[in-house]
Amino acid sequence: MDKLLTRKITYLNPNSKMTKIKKIIDFFGYRFFCKNRSDLHNLDLNSFQSICIVQMGHIGDFLLSVHMISLIREHFKGKLILAINKNTLELASNLNGIDEIIVLEHPRRIYSRSDNNSFFSALKSFSKIDADVVLEVRGDINLIPFIRFFSRYKYLIGFDVGGGGFLLDKALEYPYGEHITNTYNKFLDFFQIKIPEIRKLDSYYDLKMTNPVKYNKYIVIAVGHTGALSKDWKIENFLKLIDMLLKDGYFIVLIGKVTKDEEKIYNQIQDKNLLNLSNKTTLMELFSILKGAELFIGPDSGPAHAAAMLGIKTIVLYSGMIDFNVFRPIDIRNNVSVIKVDVPCEKCFMSNCKDNICMSLITPEMVYKRVIENVKCMPEKSSHLEKSNI
Repeated sequence: MDKLLTRKITYLNPNSKMTKIKKIIDFFGYRFFCKNRSDLHNLDLNSFQSICIVQMGHIGDFLLSVHMISLIREHFKGKLILAINKNTLELASNLNGIDEIIVLEHPRRIYSRSDNNSFFSALKSFSKIDADVVLEVRGDINLIPFIRFFSRYKYLIGFDVGGGGFLLDKALEYPYGEHITNTYNKFLDFFQIKIPEIRKLDSYYDLKMTNPVKYNKYIVIAVGHTGALSKDWKIENFLKLIDMLLKDGYFIVLIGKVTKDEEKIYNQIQDKNLLNLSNKTTLMELFSILKGAELFIGPDSGPAHAAAMLGIKTIVLYSGMIDFNVFRPIDIRNNVSVIKVDVPCEKCFMSNCKDNICMSLITPEMVYKRVIENVKCMPEKSSHLEKSNI
């Protein structure tokens, strides 16, 4: 216990106003309510009947954790449960080997990207968790208390870097500054699972959907919104880039989430070499489209991570909001090219920065130049677009 009382925690995002509150909570928590157990080391995975992995990240976060989830499934003979947010339900439902899926409501609306959740709906959703071992993979002080007090389990394992670590049965060592996949790998280390190289995305998913795009070679551009204003690229930039590429004769497929007004603007582009599928695909359909593409262009988002993991050439526009080294796309075969501008306010961790100069400083000309450097997919003169089924 003395070790726990004197332990120093290096919090993620230490400059946040919330960090001071977390320190106060942890100061008293470790002294009066500590649940940490010193006897939990390298548990035998198959001594348990059920494991629940709580992954409340969004699409990109989920994809980056698929390798870890799949390896646990491969080595664990019991019931494997995924507790997720509704935005990743399609990803979880199509992942091979999952026995049960629980959709959780995040206690804080800002993280749920939903206007319908509440404290009580979150409480009710967390009460559905019933497993021998619960793995909370993000070190989220907003989630750990809900799991501790409203879920049923024997052991709760996670990280203390977001606060509330005193409520965990086991706090794993956090790999500061390393790629997020190394963070997820800590759970594999704990269960003594050997960690092979990450495979392509279609090794984890059965991508059987028919690709609706009939171009021989095409570029996919993820337009619209990422879910975090700080990561978004302005529509004026997308329109200029699209115009430059169409003038060069490239086939362009648009995907992503756009507003109704933005959809009208993109639909007004009259060019036989453009197919607008924004707001029209499921994630599995999107993966099939990406798999057949020559090149992907887009901001840091779920589609960007999917494209990178599929092994196609990927150009990602990165904001300074987060630590790039931690959340960069997985480079399967030297296929990822990043465009990022250094700014003084880098690593601000502000999801809704309206100024977002880190993205504003990335110009269409910069992206166009990178396209020319990365791909040779000029269309054949005889190629024609067929109607999409989507």
